[in-house]
Amino acid sequence: SRQPTCARMELALKQFLQHAESLEPEDCSNLEKIGETQQSVSNVLSLFENGLADTGSSMTTEVLHSMAKQVMELVSNMEELSLSPGIVQAGLQIIACFISPVKGKAFTVQPPFLDTSEVLTLLENVSDDLDYLASRLFRCLYRSSGGMQSALGTHASSQIYALRRAAVWAVTVLVRAVGPHQLKGRCLWDWADGDAYAVFVLTQDILVPSASEALVAELLGQLPCDIDEIREILWGAVLELAAPDIIFSEWVQSDVSIMDRQKELCLHRSLLAAAVADCGILAAILNQGEQACGRSLEDDILGAADRPPQAFAMASFLSALVQPTLEVFNDGLCGFSDALVEQLG
Repeated sequence: SRQPTCARMELALKQFLQHAESLEPEDCSNLEKIGETQQSVSNVLSLFENGLADTGSSMTTEVLHSMAKQVMELVSNMEELSLSPGIVQAGLQIIACFISPVKGKAFTVQPPFLDTSEVLTLLENVSDDLDYLASRLFRCLYRSSGGMQSALGTHASSQIYALRRAAVWAVTVLVRAVGPHQLKGRCLWDWADGDAYAVFVLTQDILVPSASEALVAELLGQLPCDIDEIREILWGAVLELAAPDIIFSEWVQSDVSIMDRQKELCLHRSLLAAAVADCGILAAILNQGEQACGRSLEDDILGAADRPPQAFAMASFLSALVQPTLEVFNDGLCGFSDALVEQLG
């Protein structure tokens, strides 16, 4: 029987080629670049179709590494090349297939075509492109939708849904690559380029199960096989975003007064509160907290070994966001937290 990972990779390769072959000259700004990547993907697909992708040969490994780097470079330049959301999504699915799905406490499913050390090498090769992807994907979502509410809405266009599916796979690559015990709030914050709106827009369809189901229903698409595990890991990281070390890590050795630190933390939490309110994430946070309250404190949650119980983390997160604004700030800053307070009421 076929290995599930091989089958998922083959499907992603075919989807990428299908989208690439449907492009017209006016659809993108560099057909030559896409054509080179398309040929590389086609070569790898031939390996899979002929049963040669799991031989472990150095030649096969080199072909897979080269293809992955080309795909990631193409996807990360989605704005410059005016790529269709379908190509971006399929490209990210290809990268995700190289990394074992998250199961239980560790990566227990080994891809049959690359060993662990080769996967790590591949991730090093594409890491720079992955770092820049989040902000570019967020900008494309925002521009294509014409505003925040459209990017988050349940009646979005097919293009917006395709971009949101691409975001699901971008987050999947991040979580699988970093691992369940290493994805902390700081890591998620850095990946989103320190933008709270980017965090919630790009993770919305994973954090909220009903949104994930709507995405499947709309596009009849496939979601990651480990989406439930990824959701739990993401919540752990999201609920750490109000912590002081999210913004203070670069100040450890600097001479910054306590008052300046307090002002910076207050501003960070106020902007985070605005993002939670504007992105409609509050209901999901409360629902997650309610589920956490129903679990035993001893229940094992992925990546939770060095975190407080999720119900406590949720309460701490929300209390930090509705803190009183410092007097040194003008009254306008209060509005950032006020919207969240109104929703809580």
